[in-house]
Amino acid sequence: MATYTGSLSNSSYIYADTTITQLSQEIAVNRSYVNVLVQLRSASTSSYDSYGTGSLTVYMDGAAIGSANGATLNFNFGSYSVKELLNFNTYVNHNADGTKTANFRTVISYPSGKPHGSSDVNGNVTFTTIPRGSVIAAVNDTDDMARSFSLQFTKYAEFTHSLRLYTNDLTLRTITGITASPITVTLTDAEILSVMENWNVGGGKRGQIGFELKTFSGSTQIGGSSITAGYLDIKGNMAYDDGTNIKRGIPYYDDGVKWTPAIAKYDDGAVWR
Repeated sequence: MATYTGSLSNSSYIYADTTITQLSQEIAVNRSYVNVLVQLRSASTSSYDSYGTGSLTVYMDGAAIGSANGATLNFNFGSYSVKELLNFNTYVNHNADGTKTANFRTVISYPSGKPHGSSDVNGNVTFTTIPRGSVIAAVNDTDDMARSFSLQFTKYAEFTHSLRLYTNDLTLRTITGITASPITVTLTDAEILSVMENWNVGGGKRGQIGFELKTFSGSTQIGGSSITAGYLDIKGNMAYDDGTNIKRGIPYYDDGVKWTPAIAKYDDGAVWR
């Protein structure tokens, strides 16, 4: 809650108080729901009354958001009394990063009556930051032998996430229901082959695998996507040592239509297909 105060220009005892109260926040749409209350307050033991013509307007960041006039603004004070002039709720849209400081301005005028006068005062109100979409912080490079990416991301709230792996216009995989960072993704043989077909290479190519992270509150996406890329080095043979004298690998050949794995097994340099 925040209150800013102005006094009527022709009275040193009557003040116009504006109180802004944050009621709730809508995380999915990045906005706060607030109450705006404008009151006249007497700090005198004397009694004042006004039945003249009055006007009141409240602005937020330069735009009018509420107003009152006529009999609504009439008052009759006993000592230390408060008169409510305007009370309404409104939405405040936050910045893309979830922060928001809004400038509220209250303009009140009593051209006639007793006492007459005016007040024009403003105040800045900072609202609670709304958590936004998680952001990818780091991803490693790999090759077609290790073929594993570890993706780290900064979480701003207890949301769920989806992660799409892609290269160029080709989506390799989409993972949903992610709740923790980091996440490790190991490319399958089929995905490596799809990359080779998309890049039209059998080996000797280093290119990018893209990662698109989306954050969800329930089924509603929070903010935009966080996008980055890691490098994949296609060497053309994902050979490994299985701990024996036999090594296995997956060399590839192009049949003119697509790259296809040719499982090879060799021992002491002799190769059988």
